[in-house]
Amino acid sequence: MLSSLRALRDWYQDHGSNLVIQHGDPTDIVGRVAESIGAEQVVWNSDHSRLARERDRAVRRALTHSDIAHTSVPSKQAAGMRSATPPVSEPAAYLAPPDALDIETRSVPQLSELADTGYDTTPLTAGTEAARKRLQALSNGTTYRRCDDNSGFGSYRRQ
Repeated sequence: MLSSLRALRDWYQDHGSNLVIQHGDPTDIVGRVAESIGAEQVVWNSDHSRLARERDRAVRRALTHSDIAHTSVPSKQAAGMRSATPPVSEPAAYLAPPDALDIETRSVPQLSELADTGYDTTPLTAGTEAARKRLQALSNGTTYRRCDDNSGFGSYRRQ
């Protein structure tokens, strides 16, 4: 994901803009950035994970409290639906010049920098049983790291 962020930032910079990267509580950051640039509305892609839904609810509350219009849109358009918006033929025309918005931005972090923030960088346990545990944890709303069995006993056959 970090390499995707770097590629996205490079694309924006190649087109005369930038990608804002900040670290912290999204309920504070999103509203602060929206207010600092005078945004009329904040729009984001909806996410379906439990943590993302909780985050989005908190951001909605914060934006409502700040009287900033907001909405989330589905990540994928439903089959057979057509967009009412014509395709962007000149994407750079829609991007503000980087110096027009006085917003602090950070570099894309290295994976090692995220280790101090509770992001678990250990590889997942491979195998069917470990995958079943992660799937069960996902359906229960817990994170996969809480159920990973790193004891070495995960490679047994189910009887």
